[in-house]
Amino acid sequence: MINKKMKKMESQNIDLLYKNRGVRNTISTAYSCFFTHFATIFRRTWVMVLAFAVLLAVAASGLLPLWPSVVAGVAAIIPMGLWVARLFNTLLSYQNPDSSREESRLKQTRNGIVRTYVNGAFSLLLPFVVFAIYAGGLWLVFRLLGQSGSLLSNRMFLPTSIGFTLLVMLLLCPVLHGMTLYEVSNRGALESWTKGARKAFGRWGYTFAVVVGTLVIWFCIAVVLSLPYSILQGAAFSAVKGAMLGDPLGLPASFFWLKFFTGLVIIFIMSYVSFIPFITYYYMFGSTVQHEHERKKFEEANRRK
Repeated sequence: MINKKMKKMESQNIDLLYKNRGVRNTISTAYSCFFTHFATIFRRTWVMVLAFAVLLAVAASGLLPLWPSVVAGVAAIIPMGLWVARLFNTLLSYQNPDSSREESRLKQTRNGIVRTYVNGAFSLLLPFVVFAIYAGGLWLVFRLLGQSGSLLSNRMFLPTSIGFTLLVMLLLCPVLHGMTLYEVSNRGALESWTKGARKAFGRWGYTFAVVVGTLVIWFCIAVVLSLPYSILQGAAFSAVKGAMLGDPLGLPASFFWLKFFTGLVIIFIMSYVSFIPFITYYYMFGSTVQHEHERKKFEEANRRK
């Protein structure tokens, strides 16, 4: 009986969105939530995640010509937007709506399913823009430093890349707050981004630490899981490079199918690993809102004195 009560209290603590948490507690709560509710999350999202994995695996495997592969890669954002929206709806379903806070109203009670999913895809637009800027910026740094070919340029590449990465993470802080506010509230897009940015600026150190910690953990897991596909990709690159030098192409006909199925499995698993950062940003947003709420109550109490 005591164990059941303790588990129930622990589950209620995990599901509680509006709680003032520290950096470590925010990340650990996100992992606890993911593993506690994994069965429900998987049941509600596996079709969308599978569609996303198939499209991305087709785009990366080389089974199709260039342009169909590009179209498949771009189309993958549609099922991704759907599973992101479904994930937030699942997390919100564990909350008790509090009429005193607009952010806690369940969005799916007002919007239809289709509109909710469209909103989910739209909420990813700005984060994707930030990542596109990041990729383009890294390519530009590599191009500019690589053209000079000097020893100083080679030494500057790593610190420049790290500095640029940290700058992009700073930019991601208000973007992720805006994305989460847009998903969990009845606010419009522009209002969500602007209000979310103000919330991030109000607790900048905490937000930045959560974003960096979450992405570092995710990156380490991604590197380990992607090793089999990286080996296949390296073999394909070596074979193509040898063919360009006049060697016969030594890849079997089934190689690209092997890349496809390997990529499909890895992307499917990595998609669920990627749920954890979204859950972390969900709790990060709730902690920031609660912190601001408690600060205002404290200031109001001091004024009354």
